[in-house]
Amino acid sequence: MNGDIEQIHHIMRNLVRRIGGLDAYAAAFEAFTGKPQVISTISKKMSGSAEWWISDMLAAQHALGITTVSDRIDGMASVDAARRTRRAISILASVKEMSRECSEAAIASVEAHCEGTIEAHEAALKEVAEAREVTEATEQLLRINLELLEARK
Repeated sequence: MNGDIEQIHHIMRNLVRRIGGLDAYAAAFEAFTGKPQVISTISKKMSGSAEWWISDMLAAQHALGITTVSDRIDGMASVDAARRTRRAISILASVKEMSRECSEAAIASVEAHCEGTIEAHEAALKEVAEAREVTEATEQLLRINLELLEARK
């Protein structure tokens, strides 16, 4: 890990601990973003084998009442601009996570086919489920944006 990533990792581990652990953080993340967070994914992030996203930090800071980037966005002159900025951050983070999870699912699926073991297939199914969750969350964000765009007509 480079210095910045190590620092973010350290900050996020401390925030998750302050919130009350993995389950409490998962609940806080879902309350903030409307998207579920898989405990195994949080565990990977805590161990350093997966990256933390902007949405992770915003959700953790929000749960602890810490002033966040999103609070600064809310202070923008235009409420509409603030909302668009928030949605853009959420969608970008979600799309990046979706890309990563779908890649992991594809690799695990090929490995399962090549290995031909029960364990490999179970691992692939787990990765596919994680990819589905992230894809569905991204779809929800896009549907919300579509509804907002249609309402402006």
